[in-house]
Amino acid sequence: MKKFTLLSLALAFASSSAFADVYMYKESSISNDSFGTASNWYQITDSDGTLFIPTWIQHATLDKSNNTGVYGSSAVSFTYKDATTFAPTSSDDIVFAVVKVLDSETSTVKSHNAPKVVTISNSITANNFMVRNYQATTFKLKNSSTGDFAINLSGVLATEYNETPLKFIIDDTNTENKYSIYAKALYARGDVRNGNCRLIQFGDENRAFDEIIFDEGTMNGTQPQNSYDISFFAKKVIMGGTYTMRYNIAASQDKQIANITTVNFSNLAATTKIDSFDVGDAIFNVGGKIIIDDFSEYSEKHDVFILDFANSGITDESNGVYNLVYAVEGYEGFDTENANLVYGFTIKNLNLTEGNYEFMMNDNMLQLAVGSAVPEPSTIAGITGLLALAFAAYRRRK
Repeated sequence: MKKFTLLSLALAFASSSAFADVYMYKESSISNDSFGTASNWYQITDSDGTLFIPTWIQHATLDKSNNTGVYGSSAVSFTYKDATTFAPTSSDDIVFAVVKVLDSETSTVKSHNAPKVVTISNSITANNFMVRNYQATTFKLKNSSTGDFAINLSGVLATEYNETPLKFIIDDTNTENKYSIYAKALYARGDVRNGNCRLIQFGDENRAFDEIIFDEGTMNGTQPQNSYDISFFAKKVIMGGTYTMRYNIAASQDKQIANITTVNFSNLAATTKIDSFDVGDAIFNVGGKIIIDDFSEYSEKHDVFILDFANSGITDESNGVYNLVYAVEGYEGFDTENANLVYGFTIKNLNLTEGNYEFMMNDNMLQLAVGSAVPEPSTIAGITGLLALAFAAYRRRK
């Protein structure tokens, strides 16, 4: 069984050190802000590394009369200053959050959302990148020069409480520039009561990321009657550990809508096809399990893991076998008995002629065979038999 060695992850993850800086984006009323402008940031020294926690991003309330603030429900105190430079390191955190400003004269507090659009013109290095913002933020990535662009995080990319999606959109017509995201973990938590909530969207139908790599990933939904969605437009997604879609909610509450992961196969027809049934790299790769957790009561009624082929470029003439999804340790919680699903996956926008394609699951690799690559029934039976023999031999060795 294949194991992942993330050799393409050039970033050596550094551990957080004491006296790291936290860069918190200022409250803003303009529609499009520049990420790299120092005057757009507050700078906070987080002496013990516990002020901003990726799995519980909260509000910050500032008293501008003395440059002090309190953070979250525990009201942790801190001091801050206007940043004069903006050059985060792999130990520093970046925070976009709802900022509450205290008017010391009237003792009133006014809340400010983070800006709706932020332009990022250069690669980023940081520890944690955290967003909590009810209106959410679109980050437009456009390299200011020719070359590759990467968001390199030694910690976590985290978001929660967004009623509209947090988006990372590539706004670059130069297709030679490569765009990537590398982080230790992806953490997305939804807790809104106003309807569907797309937690994060990576890329869009106009431009996909070249590579997205996380050590592991978790998405949590904590309210009923909501849909929490992570959407990937990417040529390659790798999670070195386990990817979990979890719905945490009291048993007494009605579970109506699931968490959703959507993988959009962007220009799949241009990817390298394989000539046999050997396991190779897929578009969406997980080094552990893909887990659909606690969906038993409603997974039959709602999509949970969607494979969308709208932008794939696949036609009846796209002869070949395509590796779609690979989980080294398998799949847990997938509804494989549902005739409307393919091995527990929802398939959308696959405009191929019936009989001219075949989905196959080989050694935890979901594959799509098209045209002349569709195996004859005897070939499929032979492959299934070989896998059964290999498994039996493995059991005997144990």
